[in-house]
Amino acid sequence: GAVAEALSGEYPHTMAAECSSCHVGHQSESSSLLLAESRELCVTCHEDPAESGAAVVHMPAAGECTDCHEPHGTGRQAMLTETQGELCASCHGEIGVRSGLPVLHSPVAEGDCASCHDPHAGAETLLRASGQELCASCHDGMLKAAAVQTQHMPFESGECATCHLPHGAESSALLTEPVGALCRNCHDVPEVAAAGGSLHPPAADGCTECHQPHASANDRFLLAPARPLCLTCHGDVRTQLETEVVHAPAEGDDGCLTCHGPHTTGHPSLLLSTVADTCLSCHDGGSSTFADKHLGFAATSLDCRECHDPHASAMTGMLLPEVHPPFAEGDCTLCHTETRETPGGVQ
Repeated sequence: GAVAEALSGEYPHTMAAECSSCHVGHQSESSSLLLAESRELCVTCHEDPAESGAAVVHMPAAGECTDCHEPHGTGRQAMLTETQGELCASCHGEIGVRSGLPVLHSPVAEGDCASCHDPHAGAETLLRASGQELCASCHDGMLKAAAVQTQHMPFESGECATCHLPHGAESSALLTEPVGALCRNCHDVPEVAAAGGSLHPPAADGCTECHQPHASANDRFLLAPARPLCLTCHGDVRTQLETEVVHAPAEGDDGCLTCHGPHTTGHPSLLLSTVADTCLSCHDGGSSTFADKHLGFAATSLDCRECHDPHASAMTGMLLPEVHPPFAEGDCTLCHTETRETPGGVQ
């Protein structure tokens, strides 16, 4: 019959193999000829959650054990009456696959609520451990790797719930809100560029395109040192740097940040200052040599990019490859016939 089938299943109740362990043979004051009422009988072998002294006792665990467990056995672990996900969802329907959220935590999607929660009694919200200790039961590899790196403050605090939701979310990685908005709760990074300025697209689209959110061996939690990281997107510049003579500021791991801001600046091309001021921070625009090569024009009036490549060049003087014939012959005066004297110098 049904009892024999239950006992032959994958998860039989071992005590049920001997009927007299729970039942009397002839008559009883308890239903189903039990030796005692259902719950009272169960706690003669199993610890009573209600008497465990735990901070929280799960409401069903204070009631009838048979609300969740079959007394003889089932094909499900722990002799559950339904799969764990279905059983929990019968009360907690707003959590898990029934929530309608597009991103679900793997244990939730798999209906494995007991991987994080004790089903009978435990600490607040019945969690098996708190904070990062609980998350480490699955994410131990990432935590061990981060242990030898500089850690992001929210991660270092051990409170994963600062940024992540435990069950399901609208945002990827179970984030409490989209990554840009989440990071801006702590970091003052503008979403739009100021008038006349520029905004780095990754700074608007998602900080994790450049930054590791948990821990990193690189400065500023970057995914890689600044220059190699920048070149993962700026392939045209990478080709130049690999095949041509490199402009000194563009060398080194942090080379790009010599001239460019990583998020937003008040100038085009994410420059930290005007083109002229950027170049003049290294080049002496007031020298006679500079004046001779630039027809005496004031250095601050020049846009160096009209003749020079700021990153790398195969030409002497970092000149652009396409050269106006008179300029190639060194005859600037063919076009530039005069200069102007100003109170600040020659222009």
